[in-house]
Amino acid sequence: MQESTQPHYTLITGGSKGIGRAFADVCASQGRNLILVALHGENLEAVSVEIAQKTKVDVRFLELNLAHEDSAKVIHDFCTQEGLTVDFIINNAGFGTVGKLLDSDLDQHLTMIKVNMVAPYTLIRLFLPTLEKLDGAGILNVSSQAGLLPVPYKGTYSATKAFMYYISLALAYEQKESKVHIGCLLPNGVPTNPAVQKRIQSLGFVGRLVTMDPHAVAEYAMKSMRKKKRIIIPGWVNRVANAVSLVTPLSFNMHVAATQVKKNLKNAQ
Repeated sequence: MQESTQPHYTLITGGSKGIGRAFADVCASQGRNLILVALHGENLEAVSVEIAQKTKVDVRFLELNLAHEDSAKVIHDFCTQEGLTVDFIINNAGFGTVGKLLDSDLDQHLTMIKVNMVAPYTLIRLFLPTLEKLDGAGILNVSSQAGLLPVPYKGTYSATKAFMYYISLALAYEQKESKVHIGCLLPNGVPTNPAVQKRIQSLGFVGRLVTMDPHAVAEYAMKSMRKKKRIIIPGWVNRVANAVSLVTPLSFNMHVAATQVKKNLKNAQ
């Protein structure tokens, strides 16, 4: 990855707030030009102007819905038409819901699958041929601790994040002799919006223990990418919990996860 003012760009999806905004701030502070992508109505233009004025990097932005079938192609075409060379991609955009699958909104879950899986997968496929030609190129896929096991009451979300985890590791193996480094970020509690913050607070001490500030997560992730790490788990508590989960039965891990989610749901009511 390059930390210079060369005319290369870091593409960040979901770059208007939360971890995505934190990544934008951290990358801009490293002298990286940015292409930020987010939904309409998320103040993306103001965010872009603020970052550009503060850091003097070039910041471009594109407002669109990643659930749309051709969203990844629109992004790729935009970069091509504007002559923007992307050497680093942060697939950050995503969302989740909580509740029984049977009670879920089917359209909402299909949208989740498109945003969390289809869009980042397609972006990788479209940009990878160019990335392979660039020294220090990288792709960072934001998964989740929920992607490491099936989480009852968050089944669709955990499945989409598991997809990103597995595709990241498979691609990292395929690209190990290339110029492109692939990393997968597996955060736990990150207060990215009021709803998430409320759910974290409902877990009490445990919630506070695993929670990390978005900027701390972004800084740790970028530092790990420079060290060529493939699996990136921010927070020592989360790393210990992950290690323990590897030697405990899946049924036990699922029960613990389900108990926490149900407690979360109860306290949120």
